[in-house]
Amino acid sequence: MSLYSARSAFMDLGRVLIVGLLCGVAAPALAANDVAGTLFTLTNSTTAPNGAWSWFQDERVVIDDSDPNNTLLMASSVSAGSGSESGDIDLLWMNLDTQQQGEYELHNQFQQDDHDSAAIYVRPDGRYLAMYAGHFLDGLTRWRVSTNPHDPTSWGAEQTLNNGDASTYNNIYYLPNDNNGAGRTYNFTRTDNWDPNVQISDDDGSTWTEVGKLLTQGTTGDRPYVRYGSDGNKIHFITTEEHPRQNQNSVYHGYVRDGVLYSTAGEVIDSNLFDASGAAPAALTPVFTNGSEFDGVTLTRAWTIDMEVDNTGNPVGILSARVNDSNQDHRFLYARFDGIEWQVHQMAAAGGYLYSSEDDYTGLASVDPDNPNVVYMSSDIDPRSGSTTNKYELYKGVTDDFGASWTWSAITENSTIDNVRPVVADWNGNETAVTWMRGTYTTYADWNTEIVGVQLSATDAKSLLWRGDASQATLWDLNTTANWDSGGDIHDVYLEGAEVAFGDSASSTTVHLASNVSPMGVAFNNSSQAYTLTGSGGIGGSGRLRVIGGGTVTLANGDNSYTGPTEIARGTLAISGEAKLSGSSHIHVMEQGVFDTTAVVGDAYVLDAQQLTIEGNVQGNVAATNASTVHLQAAHSLTGNLSVASGSLTTGTGTITGHLVAREGGTIQIGGQGMPALQTNQLVDNFDSYNNSTTTTIGANSSGDATNGVWLGVFDGTGAANVVDESGSNQSLDVFGIPDQGSGGWRGAQTDLTSSFDTDMSVADQSNTTLFFQFKAVSNTGTFDTMFGLTDSTANLDLNDAWSDFAVMPFLAGGGVGAADFKATTELGDQIAIENVVGDQWYNVWMVVDTTDNLFDIYVSTGTDDGVLAIENAIFRNGLGNADLTSFGIAGREAGHVRIDNLYRSDGVSITNPLSSPSVTQFVGETLLVTGDLTLETGGTVVFDIATSGSNDKLAVGGNLNAGGTLTLVHDAAAPALAAGDAFDLLDFATLDGVFDELSLPTLNASLRWNTSRLLTEGILSVEAGLVGDFNSDGIVNLADYTVWRDTLGSVGGGLAADANADLRIDMDDYLAWKANFGATMPAPRFDQSQVPEPSAWLLAISLVGVSWRAIRG
Repeated sequence: MSLYSARSAFMDLGRVLIVGLLCGVAAPALAANDVAGTLFTLTNSTTAPNGAWSWFQDERVVIDDSDPNNTLLMASSVSAGSGSESGDIDLLWMNLDTQQQGEYELHNQFQQDDHDSAAIYVRPDGRYLAMYAGHFLDGLTRWRVSTNPHDPTSWGAEQTLNNGDASTYNNIYYLPNDNNGAGRTYNFTRTDNWDPNVQISDDDGSTWTEVGKLLTQGTTGDRPYVRYGSDGNKIHFITTEEHPRQNQNSVYHGYVRDGVLYSTAGEVIDSNLFDASGAAPAALTPVFTNGSEFDGVTLTRAWTIDMEVDNTGNPVGILSARVNDSNQDHRFLYARFDGIEWQVHQMAAAGGYLYSSEDDYTGLASVDPDNPNVVYMSSDIDPRSGSTTNKYELYKGVTDDFGASWTWSAITENSTIDNVRPVVADWNGNETAVTWMRGTYTTYADWNTEIVGVQLSATDAKSLLWRGDASQATLWDLNTTANWDSGGDIHDVYLEGAEVAFGDSASSTTVHLASNVSPMGVAFNNSSQAYTLTGSGGIGGSGRLRVIGGGTVTLANGDNSYTGPTEIARGTLAISGEAKLSGSSHIHVMEQGVFDTTAVVGDAYVLDAQQLTIEGNVQGNVAATNASTVHLQAAHSLTGNLSVASGSLTTGTGTITGHLVAREGGTIQIGGQGMPALQTNQLVDNFDSYNNSTTTTIGANSSGDATNGVWLGVFDGTGAANVVDESGSNQSLDVFGIPDQGSGGWRGAQTDLTSSFDTDMSVADQSNTTLFFQFKAVSNTGTFDTMFGLTDSTANLDLNDAWSDFAVMPFLAGGGVGAADFKATTELGDQIAIENVVGDQWYNVWMVVDTTDNLFDIYVSTGTDDGVLAIENAIFRNGLGNADLTSFGIAGREAGHVRIDNLYRSDGVSITNPLSSPSVTQFVGETLLVTGDLTLETGGTVVFDIATSGSNDKLAVGGNLNAGGTLTLVHDAAAPALAAGDAFDLLDFATLDGVFDELSLPTLNASLRWNTSRLLTEGILSVEAGLVGDFNSDGIVNLADYTVWRDTLGSVGGGLAADANADLRIDMDDYLAWKANFGATMPAPRFDQSQVPEPSAWLLAISLVGVSWRAIRG
């Protein structure tokens, strides 16, 4: 790609003039400087001498290529100036084939404000729709429809819709399958309460109706900022909670389809968009969390920049955020949902603010709609070197690893004017048109910027979707057969390094590989169609393979040697015949995934130095070899036989519906390494350690903070949250509201559970956790409206409607002492846990929180009694609770004082009273179930973790246990020492054959020994009091014990009296143990070692040769 340079003044000026004359385009009024490609200018007339757009309306630029010989590019902008052009809303257009261009004035002298540029949409009938609104001007949405299809020069009259409140921004998207298949057009605009609202049209935009609200942050003016994108199936969007000047924003994602709002994972957030209630942004799926760290820097105050949809129908977007809250250092983040999780990476430095009155305005960036691996970015920091540039320049970035790394090239260089706000229009995948604002941008109401662009060939590795409709409809080959769509429904060929996807729209779902290919990555997003890959060729390269659509994919081809992971998230990946995944280091079968190996050649699918993680289901036999690992997670299964050998390991707690074999070098680890430990009754805070003699107040105030920042005032440090004295040295936290301030009168305190205490006390997502606290209502202080809460949205806690900031939220309300009730909300409405709360009475409350199902139970009591269930299945509120619950708070709006004390946390469900029960650690064993037989061959090992008596891993075998190899016990390092009476039920089995070759057991102290008598009958090993070598258990190690050893030498089995080392065999090792301890007594030795007899020669021969073993079972 050559650079066009205006610095060679004569030659290059002549070139610009020649191009302009030939194309009928005037030369740019501003210096071209260095531009990659030939610059075209859309604003080059006296009636549209300049233009600008904001970035919260789309599409700002569209391409109509319905006639390949007359490709029209259309853009909308607003003109600035002191004459008749001021505030004009213009439609600018250019024929990219003939270079003919023009403009149409949609509204004369409307408002000089870049928020007012129109959103443009190409209707199914080929006519154009333009929608626009004023910025704080009035409550009207305005639109016009072109008179003729594919003709930007003639438009119908302007029409309006009165929204009843100030309106701005328009975002138009059409979903053809909505409205019972009749199709529906959506417009998302900011109006009522400054929230994103929903307008719909069922006649392609000829008429419009305002029907409901998409989102709301609740308070007037706290407006979410939303960016939208669509593939015609769903309307995706990313949003903040508010403007970054007002709020430490996170960013969330959701999508709309058929009038319903969903989270990224497809959970219903709002079942009816067509009503006045909107969802809270935090109810959606988190994409970026405020305060997250990227590449060693902390990022805050995020803003949404762009949103597009990739070739699998999943969203990809760009965000910006500040470094350490500095308005001088912004970063661009690239966020892409891969069908499994959001991948978010720092993309590049965005520099400081664009102008001083807006701290978070940057040069912006745009994703190529036809290739999500390509972005165009404006910054005053060169991403290639990190050096500062004199002006904002435009750069092109390319990634081949979902945004983890980027390669950059310049679109503009050595500029004497700024290049900002790039927009890439959806086209055809083979060509790209990049447009942007070029000139001086002072504020959103003052600019002198041209709308310019370049047309570029799409030479980078493409993002392809399988069509399967060429003359050889099944062939996937290199640079020959046009079976792919690279965007815009254009037939294209595959080139190495392209990202490829397969969906339900293909004509052929058989894909033939005659030779090897190496794509960037492969994704199967099919749901209704089943794909089969055939041929001798395989998929190579360093990318990954994803099954994310829910359908079936069969690999019946050759060796697929790609080295990235294999991720089976939704659907089935079947391996058939000679096909294999030789290069993939990790095969991850997720919860909704199936890995089917039933049709492979041979007895089993062979893992070779690979990891197989089973969170879903594996069907068929699997053999793990060469240090492979099979990890089977709880509640999931392998339906087939599993063998491990040659340094391979199987770990887990699920079910193997078949047989399990550990061959030589293979290990079966029951559960993970170590014992999961649950902590109960951990003290979070009892407020007694705070010195409240100088100040009692929590929060920022002139007298300081009684807790030194452990608790924060809700949320302005007024004196409405205090550490107060109770009896003796006991202290508690007292809060009350300011009722005359209405919804802004909430006061109280909150604490960050993750960082305010020595241990992380937060409530993890996907867990069960119990929070205990005491509260009392103080008599003669007024009425009560007080909530106690947990939230994952700490940044939003404020004075206004504090009840809306919490997920887990029981509350005290209904009047004063004797009239107020302590209650929580369920699906059936508010339920009462404590009726008519008594004044000055301490009540005990347990909140048992389930963050998997987002429900909680409430238990209550008084005194030192344990909890009694009062409310079951209370719901999470406000759409929150989608991540770890990191903050606990209490806030009240009325004057009634409420005190809390003794906040405790427990893992799991614990309703014991922490005021009378000490903190304990509970070890939890894990179980592996094998429905068939288990065989432990010589050289194989099975490992169990143990902790306290009864706390151990377990292996349950539904068939026969063929005992051999080594059984190993590992005593958890955090558990107390083993003691006499400890017993561990390790094995369940229907029948048992053989004897373990070796038992590897934890070393006991001198007065203890292992009892193996029940191991081969009941699967139990226990610890008992006794001396090593005291084979007749008379308290003395003497000659009588030698006789017991001599008489049973060569015996094999459990419970052998002379088995000093508990290895299930009587041999010379037991003699040596007896000899070493000869004379020991309980408590003192009686004999000298010189009195110890040596075994006769024949006994020694037996032990050495190993003949005449007598198997003893039980």
